[in-house]
Amino acid sequence: MSFSHSSAMDFGTQLMRILDIRTDYEKAEITGDAISSYQAEIEAHIAGKEAQLSNKPSTPALFKNVPALNKAWMAGTVAAINGGGWSRVDPDDITPPIEPHPIHD
Repeated sequence: MSFSHSSAMDFGTQLMRILDIRTDYEKAEITGDAISSYQAEIEAHIAGKEAQLSNKPSTPALFKNVPALNKAWMAGTVAAINGGGWSRVDPDDITPPIEPHPIHD
């Protein structure tokens, strides 16, 4: 689910994103998939950061009783205020690495 903090986030879109993150987190916890669990925490952080930038920083009810998601959301809101933290990258904005020139003898 892609979101830009510069666009208005309607309630339905926000709710579906929060529900997706919570569902992904719960699936990961049930299956013992630490990587997917951490990925859901990163998504919660990004969602919190984007919510703060959209002036909607209240922690979602679906995150309040899950310490890892609650903490990630809060860290995202703080990152939005202080700068830094996780964020989305548009693949079109990535500059390809510069190929090194071979050394000639």
